[in-house]
Amino acid sequence: MYRRLRKNFILVTTLSLLLVLGLTMFILNIVTMNRTRELADLKISAIYKAYSKKNDFDIKDLESILQKLDEAEITKDTPYKIRYFYVVFDKNKILTEINVDRIAEENEAKAKELSEKIINENKSKGYIEKYRYNVESTENGEMVIFLDTVSDLQAQKVILESSLIIGATISGLVILIVSMLSKKVIQPFIDNEEKQRHFITDAGHELKTPISIISANTEMVEILNGESEWTESTKVQLVRMEKLIKNFLALSKSDETSIETQEEINFSELLKNVCKDFKGRAEIKGKTIKAEIQGDIKIMADYEQIQQVINILIDNAIKYAQDDNAIFVNLNKIRKTASLKIGNKIENFTKEDEKKIFNRFYRTDDSRSRDTGGFGLGLSIAAKIIGAHGGKITTTYKNSWLFFNLEFPIL
Repeated sequence: MYRRLRKNFILVTTLSLLLVLGLTMFILNIVTMNRTRELADLKISAIYKAYSKKNDFDIKDLESILQKLDEAEITKDTPYKIRYFYVVFDKNKILTEINVDRIAEENEAKAKELSEKIINENKSKGYIEKYRYNVESTENGEMVIFLDTVSDLQAQKVILESSLIIGATISGLVILIVSMLSKKVIQPFIDNEEKQRHFITDAGHELKTPISIISANTEMVEILNGESEWTESTKVQLVRMEKLIKNFLALSKSDETSIETQEEINFSELLKNVCKDFKGRAEIKGKTIKAEIQGDIKIMADYEQIQQVINILIDNAIKYAQDDNAIFVNLNKIRKTASLKIGNKIENFTKEDEKKIFNRFYRTDDSRSRDTGGFGLGLSIAAKIIGAHGGKITTTYKNSWLFFNLEFPIL
């Protein structure tokens, strides 16, 4: 149990931290990409503004637009660091002008190829190769402006790669640190559980002595004065107390399973034997057990504890099933899981019952539970045993039928 709790703590803590880290890195890169794109579009706007005024690209055009982004200091050399070219088309999409003066590595043929591709695809802005482009309207047609963004894209790539490296490093450190600290974090819980278990065990053993004395005294009173309704009532309550103490001790030991106590067991044969044992009791209560059990399903488990779980669930079904109704027991192999369903018909089973049914001392119907001698501990014991074996138990209630669904990993 504690090993599983520690693993769950490491998993939840690590995933939470990694989620925050991943989200932070994602936002950082998205902001960087958006800012790079926005800056490129504003530079293109400055180029277009200069073209519209029929003069060369100058520092004033850049300053008037980039001030929106609160960029770093702009110098007289800044315009010369911006590498671009543009192509102009008339209203009939016929090329009328190409200007590649501000970029040395491109020629007019390449500029024509790229611009015609964009115009023919009716795109307005985006990226093509290493260029950011915008299609702007002119008096006589359209103008495609290409801005060389290779340095910005490289910087963006460096940020992305750095984020991945930093994220991977931090993730490794987080897993290492959480793994080292997890034992200390859950230690108070372990100590509390141990104290609780010891208290229940000690209290159970201490209560046995006064119960034995009361039982002996009651028998002596009956020998001296004969049986009476008072002595009969006392004996009934003594039986209930002995059963309650037995349940307490079973509950305290229900998650004490380990690799050493587990063995390969034939789950199918175990279930058949338990159903056979309960057949007579069910018939006395006017009920039948209908079992459909797939053969040769094997699991690793503590035989006695798994048998106890099945006993609890079938006994519970016989107690609370409506009269003249069957108890269904179904075992199948689903992929790598042994799937067991035990169901009976029961009225007035609410959503609240479904939430609390595995809680200690919870009973769906107090008056009926008293009649059947229930304390509300059986299902809690079953759930703890199943959890300690790495299994799972849930309930399904539909059309007045309540099913307990058990899953165990198979061999």
